[in-house]
Amino acid sequence: MIVMGALLSTSHWAFPRFSGLKVRKQSRRAIINIDSSGLGSDSWPVSVAWRVLDSGREGHILIKPAPTWRGWEDEAEEIHGISRERLEREGISPAEAAHQIAMALGGLEVHSDAPALDQIWLDKIFAAASRFPVPAIRRYGDLFPGAGRREYQALVRQVGDQVADWKALADIRKLAVAVSRYELG
Repeated sequence: MIVMGALLSTSHWAFPRFSGLKVRKQSRRAIINIDSSGLGSDSWPVSVAWRVLDSGREGHILIKPAPTWRGWEDEAEEIHGISRERLEREGISPAEAAHQIAMALGGLEVHSDAPALDQIWLDKIFAAASRFPVPAIRRYGDLFPGAGRREYQALVRQVGDQVADWKALADIRKLAVAVSRYELG
């Protein structure tokens, strides 16, 4: 008896066309990168980029400052290239940012190359939308089992710069390529 492509024997199901294939389980991992208005206690997240490693799906958002978010450092703007005026014009509210991040990364292992700092920024974003759980950020190095910090950082440096409209997005693309190269051996 043939049922939906599988052969039914008295003891078990057999899938003859797939018997030698190994199916890779989706590991549900993502990388996040957050740029900020500075590093002071009054600083805030301005740009969030993410990439889901197994699917390649990525996203990027600009965040309009909440009324209480006032800190701004010119040096930070020079690094990420995003002006406060652009954020006011093109950014989304922190609540909408939390919604988009939660929809994109909910249920995933989220990794960062600066987990403590990015967790602070993510907590600040999600404080505006308490109906979503804040993703817990893990160390980027956890994506390189068996490798030391120097080893995986050297691999990231070897990747070189990636092209993207936004610094945060270029950064996660670079990190994703390094993970892929490490996993492929």
